[in-house]
Amino acid sequence: MSQDKSAPPKENPSGIPSILVAEADAKLCSSIKDYLDQKNYCTTAVADGPQAVTALTKGRFDLAILSMETAYEIGLEVLSETAKMHPEFKFIITSKKPTADSIAECMKRGAFDYLTIPFGDEELAKAVDEALGNKKIVEEDEIADSKHVEKHQEITSMMEEKRVFYPP
Repeated sequence: MSQDKSAPPKENPSGIPSILVAEADAKLCSSIKDYLDQKNYCTTAVADGPQAVTALTKGRFDLAILSMETAYEIGLEVLSETAKMHPEFKFIITSKKPTADSIAECMKRGAFDYLTIPFGDEELAKAVDEALGNKKIVEEDEIADSKHVEKHQEITSMMEEKRVFYPP
């Protein structure tokens, strides 16, 4: 399900999660993208923060994997801007040189997870699955809430019409 690097997905009717990968290291970017493609995700890869901002404003993504090394300030700007535009998006930050301050700042700005480079396939898969799984849980909760509201309205209506059967 590879996506052309310059063409972010407009819509995703197939339900396959779309993931943006923003990484300055071309080899690492390609490795992450290839791995996600093998897992049947729709992926778009970009090399820096400005390209990531452009992709996020033009396309629809379920998850973004952003490198802090792309540019520290631009990376945080990407997080902030995307969180403002679409609070339901999840973000995973990767870094070769994490610090307690950078981790705290990214989490404060809305990052779902923070991976230290190098990381293995299992660690990436777990972070991606958890990020996308949480999105699915939120959607399921919203559906359950709407069903609960409908049932409550139905019962209230029945009570008003005195169609409720009480035990003898």
